[in-house]
Amino acid sequence: MHTPSSAPFSSPFLAWPNRRPVRLALLVLVTGLLFWPSPALGQADFPGAPDTTSVNFRAYLADFLGPRAGPGIGVGMVVHNLARDDDQWLVTAAPALHEQVATLSFASANPNRAHRYVLTDVRGLHTNRDWLAGRGERRPAIERSSVHGRIRVGQAFLDRQLLIQPHVTVSHHTIQNVSSPLPHPDGHASFRSSLRSPQTGMRPGLALQFDTRDQTLHTTRGLLVQGTWAQYVSLSAASVRFDQFALDAYGYVPLGGLHRVAIRGSGIITQSRGSDPVPIYMRPRLGGSQVPGLARGQFIGKHRLLGSALYRFPLKHILGFAAIEGHLGVHLANVYDDLDAQFSPSVSFEEDPPYEDARPLRPAASAGLRFLAPARERVTLEVALGVTPSGVSGVRFSFLQSLQALRPPHHTLSHLW
Repeated sequence: MHTPSSAPFSSPFLAWPNRRPVRLALLVLVTGLLFWPSPALGQADFPGAPDTTSVNFRAYLADFLGPRAGPGIGVGMVVHNLARDDDQWLVTAAPALHEQVATLSFASANPNRAHRYVLTDVRGLHTNRDWLAGRGERRPAIERSSVHGRIRVGQAFLDRQLLIQPHVTVSHHTIQNVSSPLPHPDGHASFRSSLRSPQTGMRPGLALQFDTRDQTLHTTRGLLVQGTWAQYVSLSAASVRFDQFALDAYGYVPLGGLHRVAIRGSGIITQSRGSDPVPIYMRPRLGGSQVPGLARGQFIGKHRLLGSALYRFPLKHILGFAAIEGHLGVHLANVYDDLDAQFSPSVSFEEDPPYEDARPLRPAASAGLRFLAPARERVTLEVALGVTPSGVSGVRFSFLQSLQALRPPHHTLSHLW
């Protein structure tokens, strides 16, 4: 059974707001009003946006890839300059066979250009394939509906190298069905009962980013560090309460031209502060999106550690509008329920390494392609083939998540957004 660590992770930064989630949420809203930006024309607009109110439509052809969501397609409508200069409104829908998603987003200015901005978004999701830990089509799954509403306020400093972004999320989850058996060690009746209980909660928090990269897409040198803290406070069951802290560090070593090595270190710490366990769908996942070669959401735990090193190299440029890159990479990762007791710096090449006791890191190797659109900022698609001791799998691979994304990705079950 998942229980709080006997030597729990603690930090003054995490402990400070324990009794003040509502006050922190109000602080974000007040800060949003104080920082409500009035960008100069042309300095915080979106690429390709006109100076007057306009409407256009988009197709999201890549948002249904993979067996978890099934076949489908995404469409969207974008409105520029509706309420003020340089704002953007985005409505999207991505229905698929096993998962249906819709989003509504607003940006007061382009967060990749403006020094101050406000981002709000609402996301609704229903899935009958929220696969839990394991591999194969017969692994346990839950049918779940969720609604998230979020507001983020961004303020950039030091020529946009430093970003401070407080945020507040309100969410509701409803479980319609739970398949059997639940993954060990949480397959007992009390946990199944708590899993079925609807969860409504608020998650205030703070994100920090330090970015010295030379470019956003073809990054050849520099450092990117992102830290996100949030505290979940249940509004429907006071006994569900936890802190979550995520840290991602990316370093780039140039090898000449567009050849470089991208190194990543990542960790997520979840600290329970209530008597009930953290719902399994709110815990960190480890799967193909983080480590090619693993199944989607193959492992779930309270904590996650990950390290990757990728050699990236150019393959093809298409008339300056698009580019294709390749990568070769190695990865080490695992999840833990008690980090102090279970973490082991060793590496296991066993197909099924120990789960309850000390957990060695799981290795993987990958090769893949990355498709970029330099004319449009932050538009990439990456696919990879991964090899682990337990098998081979092809995935849509995500190496870098932006804190300033206008909306959450359609077909993702990530709890950190």
